[in-house]
Amino acid sequence: MAHIRVVTTRAPGLIPSLIKEIDHASNPVVLIPESFTLACETEIVNRSRDGGIFDLKIFSPSSLIREVRELTGHGNKKPISGDGQNMIISQVLHHYRDELKYYRDSVAQPTLAAKIAGQIDDFTRAKLTPGFLRQYTPASRRTEAKLEDVALIWDGYQQILEKGFEDTVGQWMSAVSLIRKSGIVQHCQLLIYGFDYITHDILNLVEAASSNDGYGADEIVIGLISDDAGRRDARHLRERHGAVPRLERDVHCEGADS
Repeated sequence: MAHIRVVTTRAPGLIPSLIKEIDHASNPVVLIPESFTLACETEIVNRSRDGGIFDLKIFSPSSLIREVRELTGHGNKKPISGDGQNMIISQVLHHYRDELKYYRDSVAQPTLAAKIAGQIDDFTRAKLTPGFLRQYTPASRRTEAKLEDVALIWDGYQQILEKGFEDTVGQWMSAVSLIRKSGIVQHCQLLIYGFDYITHDILNLVEAASSNDGYGADEIVIGLISDDAGRRDARHLRERHGAVPRLERDVHCEGADS
């Protein structure tokens, strides 16, 4: 089982902190947000030991998806963009309009499809299902009607995806499920850096990469940007980044270091 650490740093200290981790790692693999990729690569070449590490693997989420697909031979589904997802959900909304309870009068609103797409993405990342939404019984009938509508729309959306399409969340989750098979994280130090908080996407990646089947990472370091960097109080970190307790529970690590 991989050893997991969570560190925090202010934005100006992000690259120096990452380079320090890279210099102490025997087989570093870096995951950073899309916007940091070029700056990170440049700084590593300029400031790390020996003027850069030729074998260092630096990925953004999108480049990691591509690399996993190339290495595993998977990814036959046609990817759809966020705009494509909105168009599909808009079609589903109009198709089920008469069956909707909460959203029936709002189907024509131009922002509704994107709003529901965001909800479906969040539910998918959390590994929930339309069936879960139907079984959940909230105190408010209004909320119940809303969840029933989302479940119906989600079902219709999934039926279209099953025809050979994959949205951005599906692409990430597919890559995560194949991350060990790809060999990218095998016996590496996985450095997940530059994110503001621990998202479901990060949690799912950590869970997959921390497997003790011989194909997972040896160590995982999550470097978060935080104005409160320097505080060593683990309780404060857990309050600010509420996903840390779930990280400890889901990945079964002994504790996330602050």
